[in-house]
Amino acid sequence: MVVVSIATTSFLNIDLDLFDVEPLEEFAAAWGDDVVVLHHGEWTRGWQLSVEVSAMVVTAEATARELVRLIDSLPDELRARWDRLQDRVLDLGVSAGLGPQRWSTSLPPSLLQAIGALELRLVVTVYAPARE
Repeated sequence: MVVVSIATTSFLNIDLDLFDVEPLEEFAAAWGDDVVVLHHGEWTRGWQLSVEVSAMVVTAEATARELVRLIDSLPDELRARWDRLQDRVLDLGVSAGLGPQRWSTSLPPSLLQAIGALELRLVVTVYAPARE
């Protein structure tokens, strides 16, 4: 018998995923303890760095604002490299549950403008309820 978790749908976190032809550790070094490195390594077309904020944030908006703040704080030479990256992704993670019947989160227009100005793609990943 398969048992499905009855957890409620909730915001998990936002991962910042960077892709380029060269290693990306200098971004993680610049952000230091403000981020947790989830992955840094080679991928099919070069290198990938995935981080999330280390601060305890509980909403998608607060998390996205913190990531924008970290990107805006990059020194000029890294900011120039940021502009040349192959891809930049904000991946908003949601854990799906069996309730509530309707769940949503939102980002205000000013934050969406800041995300767009940084040339970030916004991706929403929904994780199915866990099978126990």
